[in-house]
Amino acid sequence: MSDMEKIVEQLRTEANIKRIKVSVACKDLIQYCLKHEHKDVLIHGFDKSPNPFFFRKGSIFLCENPPN
Repeated sequence: MSDMEKIVEQLRTEANIKRIKVSVACKDLIQYCLKHEHKDVLIHGFDKSPNPFFFRKGSIFLCENPPN
């Protein structure tokens, strides 16, 4: 297949893509954000429950050659 045929095929594929207006896409995006706002940690922050992965007794380092 020649380069021109590939380009024509790509253009035909792109021409058949369903398109919506930007205003409709913006409204949909706003609705989605408002619907899922309660789950967003950037808005409400993280839970105040203790983090099970947080070490309270100092740090642990894994080394190939531990210091003497």
